[in-house]
Amino acid sequence: MINEYVEIANYYDNLLTSGYFDFNSLSNTLYNLLDARRKVLDIGVGTGLLTEKMLSLANYKIIGVDFSPRMLEIAKVKIG
Repeated sequence: MINEYVEIANYYDNLLTSGYFDFNSLSNTLYNLLDARRKVLDIGVGTGLLTEKMLSLANYKIIGVDFSPRMLEIAKVKIG
């Protein structure tokens, strides 16, 4: 099985932040839905774009999983 996301991992953020998704709106919606809950499992975390926004809103404990090892590497660098 070929993982196509390995090929686009390095420019994935540019693609998704060029108007494709509104991560600020998504993170605010999740913040309101989650209320006081702070544990999140992010399946398909990608490069951590949404996780990064979520962490700016509250002290979440987020576990991110993704099929692409390269995407996870980028997310780890971005989020620390």
